[in-house]
Amino acid sequence: MIIAWVISLILVITSIIGYLEHGAALKIRLLAIETAAHRQFVESEKNLTTCEAQLPHLPSQLDALTVSHRGDAQCEYQLLDQDATGKLIRIRAGVSGDRGAHAQLESIAYLNLRDHSSTRASWRWVAPNLQGK
Repeated sequence: MIIAWVISLILVITSIIGYLEHGAALKIRLLAIETAAHRQFVESEKNLTTCEAQLPHLPSQLDALTVSHRGDAQCEYQLLDQDATGKLIRIRAGVSGDRGAHAQLESIAYLNLRDHSSTRASWRWVAPNLQGK
């Protein structure tokens, strides 16, 4: 009877150790995923800022334009609205990551035609499955 009790106690302790190892491995993997996602988001924000800085230098006849800047920073510009004082422009920029995953940000910017300044009105993250144009 004591031998069965000792064996069952050893099995319980072994299974607890296995669950703890599995949980630790999952936490380590989650941390790696969060770190990669954060890195992609920061790089996308840098690319979006670069694209917005180039906004005053775009051609005057802006409708739908894709321009590449510094390395992998690819900017997509789309004119949404225009009046005599300025233009409302959608800007998309992002980076590609591991296994085809990518972070893409979109902003709406107002380009003042009088002083050639641009102002970010809003921004959002664009999910990969919602990127239809």
